[in-house]
Amino acid sequence: MLTAQQVPSQPFQVHQLSPTVYWVEGGGGNSGLIVGDKGVIVIDAKTTPGDGKQLLDSIAKITSNPVTTVILTHRDIDHIGGLASFPKGIQIIAHQVDAGFDAPIPPFMKEKPTIIPPTRIITERNVDLTVDGVKLELLHWAPAHTSGDTIVYLPAQKIVFAGDILDSGFAAGHIHFDQHGSSVGWIETVKGMVDLNADQYLPGHGNAENKQAVEKHLTVAETEHAQVQEMLSDGKTLDEILTTISDPPPGKGPENDAFAAVVYRELTAKPR
Repeated sequence: MLTAQQVPSQPFQVHQLSPTVYWVEGGGGNSGLIVGDKGVIVIDAKTTPGDGKQLLDSIAKITSNPVTTVILTHRDIDHIGGLASFPKGIQIIAHQVDAGFDAPIPPFMKEKPTIIPPTRIITERNVDLTVDGVKLELLHWAPAHTSGDTIVYLPAQKIVFAGDILDSGFAAGHIHFDQHGSSVGWIETVKGMVDLNADQYLPGHGNAENKQAVEKHLTVAETEHAQVQEMLSDGKTLDEILTTISDPPPGKGPENDAFAAVVYRELTAKPR
């Protein structure tokens, strides 16, 4: 079964978070739109060039300001593939770990899209920016969903764009173990997000959530982490653990990326 990150494009829908901040669902991972003084900041650029074009069309219905900056939360293709349709010469910001963009291509894509490299690489854990009059904080605590996740925080609007750190299809975290994501890092990252003075959190997949919902994800993850440790110490196998703890349930998503499965693999893995 395809995951939320592997399904073909769906019709786009635009939702408003504040007078100048929007998010767009459809075409892969959620995208954020921030209308600045003279330009538009986009957070994540959908899956395919066609999706990227449709995202630009959606922006044009909101504002006549041009897209000047794209911030990428991580390297999954459903967040970067649409960049091929974006105007040349724009600023593209990504974390240093994501500069290579070596994510696997989902099976529904017949060919790999042209990958547009970032123009600015962030190396620090916390970077304050002002782009088109908009104050932003780019935050990276630890490897979590992948090794190079970037969270975008708008302090004035109290909005967090979490990328795939948050995914409504997973009660706990959705982690790419093969991309050096980490359950411990995920917990650290979500604790950091909860500590922000934010009211709205936009997941990489699913609807916007409030702080209480994010805290619930964190509680589930911490509980599952402790359960896996206890069951592993009792000699349980991965199959036995997933019979008790499975998020999402078997057949409903990528079981290998389920939080409990990742915890098991981390605790039993040889050093990388």
